[in-house]
Amino acid sequence: MDNNLGMGNMKKLNYLYKCLFLQLIIIFFATTATAEVLGLAGVSHSDQSTYAYIGAIIPINSNLGEQGFRIKLWGNYQDYDYDGKLVGGPTGTTTSFNGDGFGGDLSLGYQWNFQNVTVTAYAGVALRDIDISPDDPASDTEDDDVGARFQLELNPQFSSNVDASLIGSYTVGFDSYWVRGRPGYTFTNGLKFGPELVVMGGDDYDKQRFGAFLSGFNFGSVNVGINGGYEDGDDDDGVYGGISLSTVF
Repeated sequence: MDNNLGMGNMKKLNYLYKCLFLQLIIIFFATTATAEVLGLAGVSHSDQSTYAYIGAIIPINSNLGEQGFRIKLWGNYQDYDYDGKLVGGPTGTTTSFNGDGFGGDLSLGYQWNFQNVTVTAYAGVALRDIDISPDDPASDTEDDDVGARFQLELNPQFSSNVDASLIGSYTVGFDSYWVRGRPGYTFTNGLKFGPELVVMGGDDYDKQRFGAFLSGFNFGSVNVGINGGYEDGDDDDGVYGGISLSTVF
């Protein structure tokens, strides 16, 4: 039996167990909460990377649309490829690396409701367990497992049909960032459509996404959204696509 194949399967099972454990934590907090809870899940994929997540926003002594404190639980799995130098610095051997692993964060936030805009800020601890194969001497990703994450969300309402979602996060310790802007128009049937711009980066990558989203597909209590477009990365360009799920319970 191929030892590398066996180790790869064991690693995937380990990540699966961690994801299931996180889901149990989220379900426990959600079922014990006294207010409504927003459950979130989704996956995004491109030629260079895959990112899957599951999470929950749990208000404290308030509801989702009201001003007040809230807890954010988040778990993710990511798999990505990038090019670098194996040895010898800039003149070393060009090599393709693969990183994959599990991550999560627990954050405390507060939501402010102003006349035409909602502002939400979070601060918390982030954990990750990323393996790089083969070992990359120029990357600190495998060594940095704990960080402090800060996130700011702005949701201005311009009219009854036009709004925007602006989200930015930065993780101290991982030196990673993620920023997304989405202006949108909501039709009378509840569907929302608009462009999106995403910029993100970390130790091993920097990329931008230019695309569009469409949300508001309701299947029972679950709201489904899709997005896609063009990705401009360090090593390669291509297309990306994703699907997101949300429900209130």
